[in-house]
Amino acid sequence: MTTRKPYAGSRRKLGFAFDLGTTYSGISYSVLDPGSVPEIKGENTRFPEQEHVGSDAKIPTILYYDKTGTVRAVGAEALKESVLEQADEEGWFKCSGFKLHLRPNIQGFAIQARSTNFPPLPPGKDVVSVFADFFKYLFECAKTYILETHPSATTFWSSVEDSIEFILSHPNGWEGRDQANMRRAAVLAGLVPNEVAGGERVHFVTEGEASLHFCIHHGLSSFIKDQEAVIIIDAGGGTVDISTYTCVSDKDGSQAQTFKEVAAPQCNFAGSMFVTRRAKAFLDVKLKRTKFAKEAEHIAECFDKTTKLRFKVADEPAYIHFGGMRDKDPKLNINMGKLKLTGAEVASFFEPSVSSIIKVVDEQRFASTSTVSAAFLVGGFAASNWLFSKLQEHFKALNIAFSRPDSHVNKAVADGALSFHLDRAVSERISKYNYGIRSFTAYDASIPEHVERKDKTFMSGAGVLSLDGQYSVILPKGESIAETKEFRRPYFRKEHKLSDLASISQDILCYRGIRKDPRWMDVEIDNYPVLCNVTADTQEAARSLVLQRRPDGKSYFSLSFSIILLLGQTEMKAQIAWVENGVEKRSPARIVYGPLSSSIPISLRFPAQENAGGDAKIPTIMYYDKFGEVVAAGAEALDESLVRSAEDEGWIKCSRFKLHMLPKWADTKETNEAIAPLPPGKDVVEVFGDFYVYLVECTMSFIQESHQNGADLLLSVKGDIEFILSHPNGWEGAQQQQLRRAAIYAGLIPDNDKGHERIHFVTEGEASLHFCIEHGLFPYIKDGEGVMIVDAGGGTIDISTYSGISSSTTVDHSFEEIAAPTCAFSGSIFVTRHAQSFLKNKLEGSPYAQEVDLIAECFDKTTKHRFRNANEPAYIKFGMMKDTDTKLDIRSGQLRLSGSDVASFFEPSVSSIITEIDDQRSKAKKLVSSVFLVGGFAANDYLFSKIRRHIEPAGLSFSRPDSHVNKAVADGSISFCLDHFVTSRVAKYGYGVAVRKQFDPTDVEHQQRRSKTFISDSDGELKLPGGYDTILAKGVQVSEDKEFRRSYHIKAKHLSDLNTVKQDILCYYGSKSDPTWTDTERAFLLPHKIQRHRDMYIQADMYSTHFTVTADTRKATKALVPQQGRNGKTFFSLNFEIIILFGRTEIKAQVCWIENGVEKRGPACILYDKDT
Repeated sequence: MTTRKPYAGSRRKLGFAFDLGTTYSGISYSVLDPGSVPEIKGENTRFPEQEHVGSDAKIPTILYYDKTGTVRAVGAEALKESVLEQADEEGWFKCSGFKLHLRPNIQGFAIQARSTNFPPLPPGKDVVSVFADFFKYLFECAKTYILETHPSATTFWSSVEDSIEFILSHPNGWEGRDQANMRRAAVLAGLVPNEVAGGERVHFVTEGEASLHFCIHHGLSSFIKDQEAVIIIDAGGGTVDISTYTCVSDKDGSQAQTFKEVAAPQCNFAGSMFVTRRAKAFLDVKLKRTKFAKEAEHIAECFDKTTKLRFKVADEPAYIHFGGMRDKDPKLNINMGKLKLTGAEVASFFEPSVSSIIKVVDEQRFASTSTVSAAFLVGGFAASNWLFSKLQEHFKALNIAFSRPDSHVNKAVADGALSFHLDRAVSERISKYNYGIRSFTAYDASIPEHVERKDKTFMSGAGVLSLDGQYSVILPKGESIAETKEFRRPYFRKEHKLSDLASISQDILCYRGIRKDPRWMDVEIDNYPVLCNVTADTQEAARSLVLQRRPDGKSYFSLSFSIILLLGQTEMKAQIAWVENGVEKRSPARIVYGPLSSSIPISLRFPAQENAGGDAKIPTIMYYDKFGEVVAAGAEALDESLVRSAEDEGWIKCSRFKLHMLPKWADTKETNEAIAPLPPGKDVVEVFGDFYVYLVECTMSFIQESHQNGADLLLSVKGDIEFILSHPNGWEGAQQQQLRRAAIYAGLIPDNDKGHERIHFVTEGEASLHFCIEHGLFPYIKDGEGVMIVDAGGGTIDISTYSGISSSTTVDHSFEEIAAPTCAFSGSIFVTRHAQSFLKNKLEGSPYAQEVDLIAECFDKTTKHRFRNANEPAYIKFGMMKDTDTKLDIRSGQLRLSGSDVASFFEPSVSSIITEIDDQRSKAKKLVSSVFLVGGFAANDYLFSKIRRHIEPAGLSFSRPDSHVNKAVADGSISFCLDHFVTSRVAKYGYGVAVRKQFDPTDVEHQQRRSKTFISDSDGELKLPGGYDTILAKGVQVSEDKEFRRSYHIKAKHLSDLNTVKQDILCYYGSKSDPTWTDTERAFLLPHKIQRHRDMYIQADMYSTHFTVTADTRKATKALVPQQGRNGKTFFSLNFEIIILFGRTEIKAQVCWIENGVEKRGPACILYDKDT
C-alpha cells in the first residue's frame, strides 16, 4: 500500500468518482481538506430501494422512462414489483445496457461493439441525455447520503457544492470524443456549469488505470519487482479492460513507487452479461414448447444472481432455483422449482468470455516491453469463481503470480478512480495510435513521389508551387509518453489578409494503418480519420506580422507557429505557440471533437411494424394505385384494413421485384416463375427508386425522433450522405448501374459525378463476411486456411470464400478472396413456392382449394421456421376449430403434413447450397476449414442441420452467429464501408478486348482465317478480325489497387475521329486458359445468336460485351501528325492504354497516353447496355 500525501489545495473540496457501469454502477467520494491525508470513502451504500448495503454497494444501471421521456424509476427502484407493474400498464420504456452506445467507432473496437446488439435507447433520447439522467441520479444519491451522514451536513455541503471534482471512469478503448460526450452529459445533468471552469472540474480515467490504483492499495507492490510488469484485468458486466504496467522505484531512495504503461491497454466485450446472455439462449432452446418456455427470462435472471457466481466445477451439476415446490418436469430436469444443468453446459456459457480474456492477456504479454510476472483480477465479474479458476490455470502454467484483492473487487473502478485523482501513480502511458496533421510542401520535380502527384500541386499564399496531401507525424504509435511531455511540430501559414491569421484551426488526424512511417495520405486514404480539431486565438501573434511580397508582386502575411500536444495524460490537451521578439508566446487551444457517431448499425422503427429490435426488417412490398402512385409500403402493406382497400380500389401489389433485375445467366424457368409482374407503366428501376424513397423517409423519421436536434443533424449532412447498396454476388456492373439510376430517380443523389460518388456497392457475400467478423469469426480461422460465408436469403444464396491475412493485432486483420463468389437462386421463397405447389395439388377439388395462398402464407411465417425433423409430422395452423377434414388431415384449423413432405420443399434449395459449397471448396486457393451461415434463411434449423451434416464429416467447422443473422447484409454493408477488411478479390470471368490483327501469311492460324481478311480503310493494311486480347484472366486474385493495362492503337482518316476513344470490354465465359480467337468455341446455350461486333465476328455467349469504356482523348490528339498509308492516303494513329481496376466492388477505368515522354491520364466512363 502506498503512502498518500496530505492534500495540498488551498480550500476544502469534495471529490466524487462515478463508475457508470454497463450492468451496475457505483460511487466513491473523498473529502479534501488542506493539510489532511484524504481518505477514500466507498461506503455510499444507501441507494433508494436497494436490498444489499455495504462498502461494495452498487446498483443496477437501469432507468424507466414514461411516454413523455420523463425518468420514472432508476437503479434498484426499477426492479420493484410495483414499478414493473406500473411500467407494464403505462407503457414505460426500460433502458439498460445504454453505456456501450457511447463507444468509439474505430476498426477493431467497433467490430466487437456492433456484434453485441445492445438494447435500444428510449425514443427521442440520445446516449448523452441518458448518461445525463443517470449521472443526475448518482449525484442526488451521493448528496442525500452525505446530508444524512455528515455532522453539520448542510454547512459542509454549502462549502463544497460549487467546487466538487468529478472523476468519471470509462473503458480502455474510449477516446477523446467519448470523453467530450461524457463531459456534455455532466453539464446536462447539472453537475458542472457549461463553462471552461466547470469543464475543468470533470476528469477522466480509464477503467484499467483506475483498477491499477485500486490494486496498489490492496497489496499489488508485493507481487512485482522493479522492471517487471503486472497485468490488471478489470472484468466488468459489459467490458473486460486489460492493462499492463511496470513498477519504477524513485531514484531518490524513497519508498514511493510509480508505474508506467508497457503495452497499449485493450478492451473486449466479454463481460459477465454475455455469460448470462448465453445462458438465456440455451434456456430458450431447452424450454421451447414446454410450459416453462415463458419462464426462460426469469430463470436466466436467477442464474445471473446466484448460479453464475457460485459455479466452480465443470464435472458437477449446477442448479438454478427459480420456482416453488410444484414446479416439476423430470424430462427437463426440473424438480421442486430447481433446474438442473450439467457442469459442462454452464461452463460453455463462460467459455467465449474466458477465451477472449486469455487471448488479450497473451497479446499484452507479447506487446509488453517488460516481463510480466504478476496479474490482478478485479471488477464485478472477478467474483466468479469459475472465471478466477480458469485464469488461474492459465497463469500458473506461465509461472505468473495471480490473485484478486480480497475486498470489494466490484468497487475497484470507483475507488481506484478517486485514488488516481489523489495519487497519480502512473507516470507514463503508451500511445495507441499515430497522431499528426495534413500538410503541404514545396513541389520538388527531382523527387519521384512529388512527380507522381503533380496533379495535386497548387500555388501557395507565398507564390510557391506546393504539393498537398502530406502527413506530418506529431506522435508515433507505441511510444512511451511521460505525463508532462510535449509533442510539438513547427508549421507556418501564409494568407493574403492579416485577419485570416487572427485564429488558427487545425484538424488533428489519427493514422490507423500499419505503416511505420506514413507520409502520403492518398496511399491509404481511409486510414486518416480526423480525431479532433485544435483551435486557438492568434490575434496577439498576428499583430507583429509584417507585409511580405511574392515574386509576382502580390502581398501576403506569414505566421510561423507550433502545435503542442500533451498526450501523456488521460485526456488530450493542446496549445499553440509562436515566437515574438525572440520570446516564445503560447495560447491555450480548444479541442473540439465531432458529434457522437451514429454510423454503427441501429434498429429502425418502420411504420406499422410489430417487432422492432436489432434485427428489425420489413417486408419488401408496395401497393400502387391506378395512377402509379405508391399508397403503402413495408409493414403497412400487410395491414388488414389496407388489404381490403387494395381489393376495393384495384391497387397493384408489388413484391419480389428485385428478381426483375436478374443478370442474363439467371434467366431460368424457375426464377421466371418466381417473379411477380411489375405495376403497369413501371420499370424495375422506378420500383427500386420508390422503395428507396420509403427506406430513406423511414430513416430520416427515426433520426428526427430519436436524436436530440435530429432535424439539425440531418440538415447539417444534407447533400453529403453516403449510401451503401448491397446486391447478390451474381450481379455485375449492369445491375449496379441500374441501382445507381434508381437512387437518382429516388432523389437520394443528384445525377452528376459528385452525386454518383456517394453511391457505393458491396456484394451480399462480402457484406456478410464483415458481419461475421463482428460476430466472432476470427477464432474460427487458422493461418493459411479459408473461411466460407454462406448468405442464405429470401431469393438468393450468396457463397464467398476468404482467407485471413495475419497481423499482430485483430485491429489490423484483413482478408482476401480465394475463390470467385457464386450466387444461386435457392433462397427461402423457393421453399414456400414448392410448398404452395404441393398444397395446390393436395387441396384441389376440396373446400380448401381457395385457401391455398393463405395456408402457404401461414406455412411461410411459422411452419417453415420451426421445421426440424423429417421423421416427425409438421403442422400448419391456418384456421379455426371448425376447420376439420380428416381426409385431408385437417383438424381444428391445422393441416398435418408428413415430415418427408416438408423436407421435399427444402430439398432443391439444400442440394443447390451443398453443391455450391463443394464447388467453392474445390476452387478455393487455400484449404477451407470453417463455414459461417447467415441471412434470414440461416435461422431455419432444418437447413442448418442438413448443411452441418454434409460438411462436418469433412472436418470443417460450421456455425452461425447467435444474433440477428437476418440483418447480416445491412449491418455488414456499414462495416464494409467503415472497416474495409477485404483487400483482394477473385475474377469471376475473363475480361479482354476484341482486336483486328495484321494478317501474317506465315502464321497457320491466320491462314486458316484468310477468308475473313479485309483491307483497312485508314492505312491500307490487310487485317484479320476475330482476335481476342486478354486483360484479366478468370480466377486471378486481384488486389484493390492493382491496375490492368493494355496498349492499343487506333488509326483514322480524320483527326477528329480520334477525339473520343470507345472500347468494348468483352467477358469471356469459356473454359480456355488462354483464349486468342473468338471463333474457336461454339456457343453452347444459344447457338443461333451470333452478333456482328463492328467488323469482327464474336460468339455471343462465349464473348459478350460486358461494358464499354469511353474517354475524351482530345488532349492526346493535339500532338498527332498525319501519316501516309500503303494506299497513299493520309491517316492519324493514336497509341493509348486502357487501365482497368477490377479488384474493387465496382469496376473503374482510365485511359492513358504518352505526350512528350510523360504519361498522361484521362478519366474514363464505363457504360453498360441495359440488356447486358
